[in-house]
Amino acid sequence: MKNRLFIIIAALFLCGSASSQTKEQTIKLMDLVVEVPKSDLNKTWTQLKDKLNSMLNVRVEGYCAGQKLLYLRLDPAQYFNVLVAIDEAGFTYYVKKDFSVNKGIETCKDREGLYLRESSSVN
Repeated sequence: MKNRLFIIIAALFLCGSASSQTKEQTIKLMDLVVEVPKSDLNKTWTQLKDKLNSMLNVRVEGYCAGQKLLYLRLDPAQYFNVLVAIDEAGFTYYVKKDFSVNKGIETCKDREGLYLRESSSVN
């Protein structure tokens, strides 16, 4: 009887563990477009990009130098942490409401100053 109870408890534990791992893998990322007026491509881009990319479930998708827009995809639970990180790096920022990463990239007026995550032209 004790063996059956132990097996049942172990099975429930394993099922619960597998379920929580599945949830971690299916995080739905949100888009965040932030204007960072005092950012500079040559002086601050790498520092800010590296800091944000080092955060869990945060990806810097690109930067539009002409409009000083930073394009991010992140776990909604990291939203506040991303804004704190930008602030702690010494930047004033403005969140662009109802603005997707794709829309931002499409409307970047400075096509030569558009740097995407896949681009190797800027670190």
